[in-house]
Amino acid sequence: IKIKEIFKKNNINTSDEIIKLLSSFLYKNNTILNQELEKIIIYLKNKENINCKEIVSIITNGSIKFTIDEFVYSIVSGDIRKFDKLLNEYNLNNASEISIINSVTKHLYKLLYAKSNLNKYKSYETALKIIKPPIFFKKKKEFIDQLNFWTEEKIQYFLVKLLKLEISIKKNNRLPREYYKSLLFSITKTANLFR
Repeated sequence: IKIKEIFKKNNINTSDEIIKLLSSFLYKNNTILNQELEKIIIYLKNKENINCKEIVSIITNGSIKFTIDEFVYSIVSGDIRKFDKLLNEYNLNNASEISIINSVTKHLYKLLYAKSNLNKYKSYETALKIIKPPIFFKKKKEFIDQLNFWTEEKIQYFLVKLLKLEISIKKNNRLPREYYKSLLFSITKTANLFR
């Protein structure tokens, strides 16, 4: 809806297909949404017609954008190479440190919850069905792998660290980014050692 309003305000007519495409790529982060829409508006003002392929090229700079979930999974799965690549992309897109910390925290809580359900029901399928929102079907195997190599103690340890970091950032907005990067890397490295 916001995308349609912005285009209308700038006297730009686009198809519903392009609006849906933009929505699917940009729905998670308002800062990135606004930046990408500015680029598209500048581009569209010089063109009469635009197709979906051109839109994808504009918003992805030739590569596929990732979601914060991909970033979180790279951290919790211990994929150091992917973590490093996505961290650099997030830094370029000015992603909020707090939103990333919160996403990692929520994921670790999901793991704890799934572990407790797994202990109770002795079934991965049942343990995962109870989680809300549900684990995306393409990520189920990776999530189960995480369940197997993350211990409750390690999860709780990093949850405390993440909470302390979030409080520090909120109290002192000028906290060096290195603290934030260091903790995320520590989680990634720990997962990498156990998998």
